[in-house]
Amino acid sequence: EDGKGKWWEGLNPADLYGLPPGQRTPEYIESVKQNWVLRHTELVTKYDVDMLWFDGYGFPYKEYGKQVCQNFFNHKLQQNGTIDAVIAGKFSNEPSTVKDIERGGASEVLPYPWQGITTLRTWFYKEDTDRMEYKQNARTIIELLADYMSKNGNLLLNVELLADGTIPAEQKVMLDDIGAWVNLNSEAIYASKPWLIYGDNLNSYLKLADDGTDETDLAALQEQKKSAHFNERTAASPAYGHDEVRYVTNNKALYVIVLNPAKGDIVLPSLGLNSTQKPGKITSIKMIGGKDSIKFRQGQEQLILSVPGKRPNKYATVFKLEGVL
Repeated sequence: EDGKGKWWEGLNPADLYGLPPGQRTPEYIESVKQNWVLRHTELVTKYDVDMLWFDGYGFPYKEYGKQVCQNFFNHKLQQNGTIDAVIAGKFSNEPSTVKDIERGGASEVLPYPWQGITTLRTWFYKEDTDRMEYKQNARTIIELLADYMSKNGNLLLNVELLADGTIPAEQKVMLDDIGAWVNLNSEAIYASKPWLIYGDNLNSYLKLADDGTDETDLAALQEQKKSAHFNERTAASPAYGHDEVRYVTNNKALYVIVLNPAKGDIVLPSLGLNSTQKPGKITSIKMIGGKDSIKFRQGQEQLILSVPGKRPNKYATVFKLEGVL
């Protein structure tokens, strides 16, 4: 009768935590691994998930984890005729997996797809969470997404949930802003690919001195380049310069994402006709969400693009360039 009518009816609550370490015999450990395989196989077959995400640097329980992933792929193949599924984790070099970077991103365009993972504040809601400051907001998440896309990456965003399953009100406002930006600029996001380089006027936030001189913090720059996990920019980071951009491509168009736009001309050296990227002659530039064509001058050494004062929103602005590719 113990547990009748409870959520754990028919189960053993002791299985939630297992035996004390001193009582874990080889036979017991083997049973835990087998149980893990059964539960996760049920997860991927019964609930038709699209992605498995492992918070670790390898497959859980090594070969047992690989067995679950094999079951996952086989189920998708049998169900859909294709393996439309993703296995992600902090893997270093595992075939058929997506490399995760926790609260950070790549410093260059990577030849393989990868994923940056972050959260707005903390990984889960708890009693004292309301006293914590937000590490991210709508602006910085949009900037991270643009940066990661330009380097062949994806962004996985964690959201805290209250006990009743609802999203905290202030986080819902952020998500609504992010969603509106993504919907507006969807043609530059979904199925987009990186260009030959990821951006122009790089590391502008390390160069902003009041007198206009170059004040680049070389030590900070080198640390950012060599690190991956936990190198992300946050709401406390210095703002990007008004001319720093990220590049992505889609459907034979090049998209220029101005991270911190302001009215005025910006100079993009990589889009000059003589640049090493060998861009084509631009035929038109349009601002996503705007109606009018954008003024520009493409010369041998640079592209001068005129950013209008009136833009669709207060976040990063996206321009569609025809003729470059």
